[in-house]
Amino acid sequence: MSDGEYNVDPDDDRVHRDSVADEEELWENHGWLFRGADGDHEFMLWDALYLLKGAPGGQFAVDEVCFPQTIFVHGEFPPDERDRMHDNDFTVAGTHFHEYFSPEAMETEESDEEVRWRIGDREHVSRPPVWHNTGEQAGVDVDLTFEATGPAFWADEDLEQINGFEQTATAEGTIAVDGETYSPEGFGQHEKFHFVDPDMLEDSFGRGDWVGGEWWRWHTGFQDDIQVFLTIEPNSESAIGRVLADGEVYSFGYDDVTFHDVAYWDDPRSGIRIPVEWHVNMQSDRAVVDYTASAYARAYYLWDYLNTGYNVLYWQMADAEGLFVPDDGPERELDMSYMGHTKRPFYRFGRNDRTKQ
Repeated sequence: MSDGEYNVDPDDDRVHRDSVADEEELWENHGWLFRGADGDHEFMLWDALYLLKGAPGGQFAVDEVCFPQTIFVHGEFPPDERDRMHDNDFTVAGTHFHEYFSPEAMETEESDEEVRWRIGDREHVSRPPVWHNTGEQAGVDVDLTFEATGPAFWADEDLEQINGFEQTATAEGTIAVDGETYSPEGFGQHEKFHFVDPDMLEDSFGRGDWVGGEWWRWHTGFQDDIQVFLTIEPNSESAIGRVLADGEVYSFGYDDVTFHDVAYWDDPRSGIRIPVEWHVNMQSDRAVVDYTASAYARAYYLWDYLNTGYNVLYWQMADAEGLFVPDDGPERELDMSYMGHTKRPFYRFGRNDRTKQ
């Protein structure tokens, strides 16, 4: 893509630690979702670097830490096995206290041309519209290059105090795991967010301490000519829907989005009933998007960095089929490689051992 077609520069990927006051908290990430395949072998990877800074009386159960995070599923799922969920194996790292690093472990380099984040063996290099991720964590060694497919989706256009963007991209490179090296191709999505506010979670999502009853969804789908992104938090009536088609962005707000769970699965490993099939309809004066997505593999983990509770997070490999109908063109079929990220908060009843005094 040409320089004039994207809206991200290296400064948008910089680290914000130095701009945060002692009494403020910071949640910042530099993450990449990869969804691709090498022949019949499929991959779903979340490769992220995080910086968390707590404050006295705040919501975080940490003072200041940094850490890489890997969520990874791979394997072969033939067509006759994609109509149901599997109790598949998966890799999760960087989600618990003993895996966190001191803030000094994060190395960064920032210039007008590029920004580098490095924690442990993982390094992310930002040279928009191209990004490059390398390094190993938990036996998953990556060397992936991402190139933007169009302009980024800026979240702070819709949600106050959530500063950052989602960037869709094509992706290719290598992943070495279990003694094999694969050369997958596919799609990626870059998430670069930072929150600077002790009350950011309560103010932004309309509930204190991430306590609520509904699953929070972060879904994304890819095919050669169209990318779809949707995040929806029913408790606070917040939603962002985006479609990137042929370099043009179609936007949808909360009132434009209808989202239904169609089917559930009792996960035998976690003991949690999770949604595994979803119907999505998004309508605006510029376009209609309608599809059904069905998951067939998953990874999950508990994340307990909050003082008052913890979250369970699921990442699900899925397929999605439907239609995209722009106002200025013919309807187009959707046949997407899909990822459904679902998380739900749980309250830590009767325990205050992590509450800062």
